[in-house]
Amino acid sequence: MHIISRVKSENEKGYYIVDAINEAINVGVKISFYYSELNGKKKEVLRNDVKLYTVSPFDLIWDGDYYYLTGYCDEREFVRTYRVDQIKKQLELLTEKAVKKPKGYNVSKYTAEVSRMFSTDEAVDVTLLCDNCCMNDVVGMKGLLQNRAYHFPNNPLFFV
Repeated sequence: MHIISRVKSENEKGYYIVDAINEAINVGVKISFYYSELNGKKKEVLRNDVKLYTVSPFDLIWDGDYYYLTGYCDEREFVRTYRVDQIKKQLELLTEKAVKKPKGYNVSKYTAEVSRMFSTDEAVDVTLLCDNCCMNDVVGMKGLLQNRAYHFPNNPLFFV
């Protein structure tokens, strides 16, 4: 597990998911799970047309109040990052062997490139006009964008 700052969890379910991911990494098997996002009305919905994701887990990362899973996604055929709190229902460890990490893969370098868009303690003024597909990411940045107004086409104004 790669930790960038202190570790906490909002609920006990998160610890079970983290444990299962660690077990899959240690045993070298793929996992499957449903993954959620927020729609334009801030309602949680399942992604991927409500189909399971199948992932070869590489690393668990703690950064900015969230656990992240990095791994190879079978459906996308690419290394992806998933926020663990958005994994829904207990994930399943599969019997299929996990895909190996790509040559040259480095978790520290990877997290510096994709985990956090902004890495500053300074206040930054931003104006966001976003499509509804971005709702989840904006709400997920609440620590960085506290008490700001956002505009989404189907949900004209809300505060995080």
